[in-house]
Amino acid sequence: MKSLKSMMCRWRNRSAQKNTGSFPGQESSLIKVGLYQHFKGNHYLVFGTARHSENEELMVVYAPEHKRDQLWVRPLHMFEEQVATETGDVQRFAYVSKPQS
Repeated sequence: MKSLKSMMCRWRNRSAQKNTGSFPGQESSLIKVGLYQHFKGNHYLVFGTARHSENEELMVVYAPEHKRDQLWVRPLHMFEEQVATETGDVQRFAYVSKPQS
């Protein structure tokens, strides 16, 4: 299996690409690759975005900081949305920092 560092490099490059013709129809989101904090407190490493194979919806690919081998996806619109809490609306995931090289 490839190292996490090489996987991060590939995901970072893929998510940073603009619609250049290399991947027809591939759009990059404004999602930054790096460490995010969920509004409930846990930290997650975001690798970038991918498209759903059935409906082409943009999905965010991420993993828990402490279990980086467990990949998860969530629709981009859900990842970026605000959620209601007792103290008011907050971002579901807040950007913390760039990935460690």
